[in-house]
Amino acid sequence: MSGNQDFLGKNYPNPVSGKTTIPFRLNKSGKLTIKLYNIRGSLVQEIASGNYSSGENIVTFDSTNLPSGIYFYQLESSGIRQAKKMIIK
Repeated sequence: MSGNQDFLGKNYPNPVSGKTTIPFRLNKSGKLTIKLYNIRGSLVQEIASGNYSSGENIVTFDSTNLPSGIYFYQLESSGIRQAKKMIIK
């Protein structure tokens, strides 16, 4: 992850069956949320919400109680939204 824009990385491992790590980078410190949506676009869970420092960050997420399937996680910060696909097995 390089550059000076907010960036949402790919979770690892993916596919996941248990805990996964979601990396992201913020250009400047501030509030962000990361939300998980199912394939139909319905909100499943808020993974993270709060103030984070500028630079590289990670969030760990436990998918143990979710059914198998394709999901999307979305970062929202400073009015910018980015999403990535997560497969839960």
